[in-house]
Amino acid sequence: MRIDKRTTLWATAVHEAGHAVFAVFLDIPNLRRVTTIPGEGYRGRVDLPLQFQFFCSELERRLAAKKAALMLMAGAIAQESAKGGRGAYPSDADLSLLTDMAGALGYEVPELTDALSNIRFWYQHPFCSVTRKRVYGLMNAGLQNVVMAFAETLYREREIEGHRAMDIIKELLGRDSGWEQKRWQRESARYRSGSVINLAGEALEVVEGELP
Repeated sequence: MRIDKRTTLWATAVHEAGHAVFAVFLDIPNLRRVTTIPGEGYRGRVDLPLQFQFFCSELERRLAAKKAALMLMAGAIAQESAKGGRGAYPSDADLSLLTDMAGALGYEVPELTDALSNIRFWYQHPFCSVTRKRVYGLMNAGLQNVVMAFAETLYREREIEGHRAMDIIKELLGRDSGWEQKRWQRESARYRSGSVINLAGEALEVVEGELP
């Protein structure tokens, strides 16, 4: 099946692939389905319940909220990158969940009542600015290639069950022999004084601070 990258279907596949790849990469559990088949109120979706509030410790809750924020923002940024840097915008559902994550991390969150307040939150709020920088860093470090490869599969199949999506993405992540060794070294160097989730092997820690 030839991929027509001018279509809404391709844009949707890239957007949902961004969410799915970041979910697998960050070990966010319970990925159930990735689809580009439209439903009521959406063109595509990743079925992934976010249950960060059920973690026992504050550190675990904050880490889960940060990971969820990266995953939520990755959809629009993947779509933007596929369009050659031209702006892409998150869905209302993504924005709503991003405000939940911002609130969970202690940010003052505005009420999103209209298109203007949505745009201001996405482009101007400190939480979105910091999270966007992290996602761009991960995309540039190699995840964008994985997103595009998974998007091609999703475009052709339209819907992929959660366990199979995870298997496909993990295989794509493993194809670059240098990725496992270098992915976080590059990010840690770029954000050595920043607030960023650092992964070393399977270990996770949160480094607090402001991005340079």
